[in-house]
Amino acid sequence: MVILPQHELILAAKADPNGSGFNFVAAGDFGCNSDSEKIFNMMKNMKPDLYLMLGDLTHELTLDCWFDMVRSTGSAIKVTIGNHDVEGSDLQELMKDFHMAKQYYSFDYHNAHLLSLSSELDSGEVKEQFEFASTDLAKAKSNSNTDWIIVFFHKPLYSGSGSKNDGMRDMYHPLFQKYHVDLVLSGHAHNYQRTFPLNYNEDRPGRPLILDHQQVQYTNQPGTVFAIVGTGGMSIHGADQKPYLASMYEGFGCLNVQINDKSLNAEFYTDSGKTIDHFTIVKNPELDSGNVFHDVTYVNPLE
Repeated sequence: MVILPQHELILAAKADPNGSGFNFVAAGDFGCNSDSEKIFNMMKNMKPDLYLMLGDLTHELTLDCWFDMVRSTGSAIKVTIGNHDVEGSDLQELMKDFHMAKQYYSFDYHNAHLLSLSSELDSGEVKEQFEFASTDLAKAKSNSNTDWIIVFFHKPLYSGSGSKNDGMRDMYHPLFQKYHVDLVLSGHAHNYQRTFPLNYNEDRPGRPLILDHQQVQYTNQPGTVFAIVGTGGMSIHGADQKPYLASMYEGFGCLNVQINDKSLNAEFYTDSGKTIDHFTIVKNPELDSGNVFHDVTYVNPLE
């Protein structure tokens, strides 16, 4: 599979600076079966500019089946590493084919900045990734051309399925809060879960602070929305309702996100094409939603 290097993808995106917007689709936890193929074909039919693949691309011994399924999308695919992707030679094959010097990277696309992290690093790489993310997000936040910051990785920080990464939660959610990350996408739990806008809770980290209980639309909202989209077709996990969850679905499907200037509209579609969740984030400096962007007192957890 031939993938354009990251810098070529960025240049292609910047070639049309006056475009009216763009959309991307996201899902993770694919298998090598008819359900996976159906989900990916549905994603293709949405004609996205980008595909965010949220890890565990296949549970097979090789990536051949997954590569065959996604081959036609070329440079539009961006991957993050899942726990099944570090088995055998899969990791080396993925990093080679997607020109990844590290398991983490970032890129700009129109007025959005996207950061891919790895939840599968060994202990020697954890600090290096964190320092990269800190520098990267600070730069993105200070860039006047960046309206949206989106982060994606495999193991979620919050989940009603019990499949969550507490260590990354305590490291990264304060960082996401500091730099006003808008949307975080993960997989690993084989279902769909979407939170209200959240801030980190220093006193009880497992119970994040809910900043807005509105179900659908968030205006000038400083909190981060977290979504699990482990719905690529491998299998289905159950999930328990948590206070911070705005929506849940136990089944296959994908998330489609449309960005137009200062608005972000996301819809989760089931494998039958039904919309079971949608939400909108709007940034309008002329409106006063009562929310004020506060930086948190921040301590590097690795020092």
